[in-house]
Formats: sequence, C-alpha cells, structure tokens
Amino acid sequence: MDGWATEQVEMRLGYARRLTRQLRKIRPTLTGLGVQWKPWMGRVMLFYYYPEKLRGAARWVRQLAEILVACEQFEAYNNRRRGRDYYTRNREQLKEAFAYLGQLRAERIVSDRVIKAIKVLVSGGAFSPLMAEARGQALSRQDLAYIRKLGREAACR
Repeated sequence: MDGWATEQVEMRLGYARRLTRQLRKIRPTLTGLGVQWKPWMGRVMLFYYYPEKLRGAARWVRQLAEILVACEQFEAYNNRRRGRDYYTRNREQLKEAFAYLGQLRAERIVSDRVIKAIKVLVSGGAFSPLMAEARGQALSRQDLAYIRKLGREAACR
C-alpha cells in the first residue's frame, strides 16, 4: 500500500472516534438550538463506514442513512475539488456517479428506492445548478444527454 491508501484506511477506521469528539463539542450548541440529540443520529452519520451499526434499526432510520450516503457520494462524484484531492480524478461524469451508486446498491448499502429518487430529481433538473457549481463549469453535453436519458427512463415507469 502506498501512503495515500494508508491514509484512506486510517481515515475510515478513525471516523467514529473523530465524530464522537466533534459531537461532544457541539452537543451543547445543539441543545441550545432546541435539538434533542438521539443515538440513532450518530449511527446514521456513521452508516457509510459502519453499516452494521443500523442492524435492527427502524426502517425510516435506515432509509435516512441511505439517503445521506447516496447524496454525499453523488456530491463527491460531482465535485471538482474533491475529485482531484481525494479520488485522483480529473473530470466528473454523471454516468460514473450513478455507476458508483449502483455499486452501493449491489453492496446493499443504498436501496433501489433511494437511487430512483435521486434519478428523478436529477432528470427533473433539481441538481443541475448545484452540479455545475460543484464542477466549476456547465454540465457537459454527455451529462446533459445522460440527464435526458434518465428523464425518458423515469417517464417509461
């Protein structure tokens, strides 16, 4: 393993500890804002790295975690700076973003229902301005064609 791979493993293994430290710092602020912290909230935040922590959780908690993971990963695949810094990627493609969401579906981390909801939102243009901003440029012709394809697929269902 090279240095980058080692750093990624350490980051993922230490995520729960770092989250616990940060939550300890911000809980008083959350309480002051009237937010009542519940244990499921932390488990939802840890779901991507530790999906086993939601075994036996209420269906809506699991689905909320799936939505968080799917949206965060979708954003990561559309963010130019994150792509360059974390994923050694030099361009963003919508097709690749959905391919990765498909991998998460195959791993049973994200459900078909959550991916379908994201596809409907993307095909309706809800994320287009955000994707363009995250990329620092307008969407490519290929991505616009992919969005139209998603729209046709959604219309057929």
